[in-house]
Amino acid sequence: SVTTHSALYISGLSMGGYGALRLGAKHADKFKGISAHSAITQITELNQFVDTPLSEYECEQENEADILYWMQKNKDILPEIRFDCGTEDELYSGNLAFTQCLTSANIPHQFYSFSGGHEWSYWHNHVQKTIQFFAQLESRKGKA
Repeated sequence: SVTTHSALYISGLSMGGYGALRLGAKHADKFKGISAHSAITQITELNQFVDTPLSEYECEQENEADILYWMQKNKDILPEIRFDCGTEDELYSGNLAFTQCLTSANIPHQFYSFSGGHEWSYWHNHVQKTIQFFAQLESRKGKA
């Protein structure tokens, strides 16, 4: 049963994947795991999905929207991280660059490439990996 002491996990896909990665990293002390599918990894990638000018997404704090900034800032307390992206997804190159940045910064994470595009069929097939990832983390909770 869920209580106020239950572990919290965060996940999302596409823009929600961006949110999960950013919020999970910014509030790293609150979460036990982060998972994302087909995530936007830089705010500039929003251009592909919204008509709103990117200036509308600007934040007062310079690095507020930068996932890598929050991951580096909270590197010592980050929860476990996994994300995946389809090789035919327009966000795939950004996900590859992001995993390379995380690796260069020595930030532990799991990145997976699968066949597929930025579409519901991809997410339907891979959302179970998030549930399995969180279940693994939850099963380890009592063994730590």
